[in-house]
Amino acid sequence: MNVMKARFPRRFTLAVALLFSASIAFASGRSQVKDELFSGAEKFAANAKESTEVNLDSRLLALAGNAGGADKQELMKKLDFVIVRSYEYAKAGDYNFADVEEFTARLNTGGWMHIVKERSGKESTDVCVKSDGDGTVSELVVIAAEPKELTMIHLKGHLNLNDLMKAGASYGVPQGAIPLPKK
Repeated sequence: MNVMKARFPRRFTLAVALLFSASIAFASGRSQVKDELFSGAEKFAANAKESTEVNLDSRLLALAGNAGGADKQELMKKLDFVIVRSYEYAKAGDYNFADVEEFTARLNTGGWMHIVKERSGKESTDVCVKSDGDGTVSELVVIAAEPKELTMIHLKGHLNLNDLMKAGASYGVPQGAIPLPKK
């Protein structure tokens, strides 16, 4: 058994992280990030056995960057916010899949470009970006729906493909997965 898990259960760790985030937001006089794109997503928490919501603004991201190396600091400076909504359900059908389509439909207008749009039975994955037009990505959204899990991620900032690949590498995405353009 992992000693850290024995001493600090996941819920306790999450509660401390949320308390820390809230205290920083309060001290800075800023409220939680408002994400119009995921407005209404709280309905997915109703029947979830586990629900996780992450709201990181630029100030909190800068603090997170300070815990990493210089590369991570530079990456975090380029982000305006990171929003994550993750829900796990006891059984299939505990959330309405049609409600997910309401959110993916929002990505069909407003300059969003679908990079991945996959449908397979009761599962779907959407990866969309919005570009500044100068070669940088201003927003990235991932919505992955499975019968018993739903994850929604929204990043906003000013990132190029190299930045996105570096961010992915810190979470285990293979660096050769997408060929990077030569400089």
